[in-house]
Amino acid sequence: MENESNKPSEEDQNLENIKNIASYITSQAFNAKFSAQNAKTYKSECVSFAGRLQTIGDKVKEFIEAIEKENREIIGLKWDLKGIVNGLESVKAIIMDVRMFLQQRQLPVFPNAVPNAAENFRLQHLITDINRRLDNAIGSISVTFSPVKIQKELSIEEQEEFLKQLKDDVERELKVLEEKRKEYGNKDQASRWLEIAIEQQHLRFIDYKQIVIDKFLMKGGFGIIHLAYWDDTPVVLKQLFNQKDFIDEIRLHKRVHDGDYIVKFHGITKDTDGNLGMIMKYAANGNLREYLKVHGMSLPWYQRVLLAKQIAIGLSFIHRENIYHRDFHSGNILIDENGGPMITDFGLSRVSDRDKRASINEKTFGLVAYTAPERLKNSKYPFDERCDIYSLGVIFWEISACCKPFYGQNDSNLAVKIMLNERETFSPDTPEKYVELVNSCWHYDPSKRPTMAIIKQALNEILMSLPRENVKDITEHVINKIEKNKSSLNNSNLSTNYYTASSDDNQLESKHETEEIDASLYLSALVEVDL
Repeated sequence: MENESNKPSEEDQNLENIKNIASYITSQAFNAKFSAQNAKTYKSECVSFAGRLQTIGDKVKEFIEAIEKENREIIGLKWDLKGIVNGLESVKAIIMDVRMFLQQRQLPVFPNAVPNAAENFRLQHLITDINRRLDNAIGSISVTFSPVKIQKELSIEEQEEFLKQLKDDVERELKVLEEKRKEYGNKDQASRWLEIAIEQQHLRFIDYKQIVIDKFLMKGGFGIIHLAYWDDTPVVLKQLFNQKDFIDEIRLHKRVHDGDYIVKFHGITKDTDGNLGMIMKYAANGNLREYLKVHGMSLPWYQRVLLAKQIAIGLSFIHRENIYHRDFHSGNILIDENGGPMITDFGLSRVSDRDKRASINEKTFGLVAYTAPERLKNSKYPFDERCDIYSLGVIFWEISACCKPFYGQNDSNLAVKIMLNERETFSPDTPEKYVELVNSCWHYDPSKRPTMAIIKQALNEILMSLPRENVKDITEHVINKIEKNKSSLNNSNLSTNYYTASSDDNQLESKHETEEIDASLYLSALVEVDL
């Protein structure tokens, strides 16, 4: 039988437990760094959490060394060691839950809603439980870290500073976790919207077996785009890597796709790997810039003004839905098989009553030539429909000139010129009323730009003043060219000349590719719509 005198005292046992837990916390600081590297969002906050965890471990280690010294040298020093053990054990358990939480990825609710919804619900409420337990644990530690008597190196002031630092660290981490709770809550809300929209048939679900992938078009940071066939109809299959971005874009397209001269959204599908994709109308004739390059000079003025009016109708519909495009240029207007325009690429669009002050440094504008001077001058200027109308004026000029605005000019110099009210010049044959309309659309003062209703009325009046002879012949000529281009496209490797935005200077430059095609010819980039 073991001698009772050889058993460690309860105080020694508690102190040993504190040492073990402190060692665990210190080791988890290293593990937390690994977890932070694999975190899906808030990576900087996760790295900061790992650093603070190391700080807490060091503080506990210093406390252990100090209390051992005090126990040997000072009579009357009393600590509630059992309470400290309980508090640190709670922190240990919480650390394990936090690491698990950071490594979790939210599962989509669609289409197997029941098990995934349960997992989403569990993740959503885990953060609330962690917050409550952290409050209790820190409260316990705060009480037990109260000495009856402190002397020498371990002063009351030092203990108070330690507790204050510990409390501040925990409060900061609680804020990070609260941000993640909100993020997961938004994702869960978006997933539920998608599930309900499909169940109530507000959103069409297309069986992936009906989709035949033809050619790869593009892969970017946002996702992948393919040319595909659905019931023998050419379509675009767009898959986004981020589920929330995917649902945001679907919600936006659902609001506007029924409008005239807006790219049609057919529905969504799900491939064999479980990846969601949206099915969009395919633009066989590329974007407006490419269309004008090939056909522009052969179009009579009536056809050009009619094209401008159709684009204005599409933008007007978007604005009626309280949405601003924010990246409106000729590369984001597709041309269908009949020469009709389709506005696309809502990648930077936002609901008009939210986030009006997005920074210009965050690429809230597209190309400098199409950017309103008030946005160039002040990156915090609230974006509204008048900024889109400025861009529309530049597009109107492009239709008249059949070339890119301010071609070849450096972005920095061009921005200064636009802010100094420099604009492009018109060809002598441009109708006078059309020139007046464009000048009003790109007016330096946004308050003096016309409304969409005035713009459409002005275009109607210009159309009535223009002769319509040879319009039918020209239209048939263009359609024949389009059919020829489609045939050539189907018999090629999708080799084509196109224009894309340069990452260096935001200018449009001509490129020739055989494997990839600029996404602006087909569909959009990321969507950042607040739910």
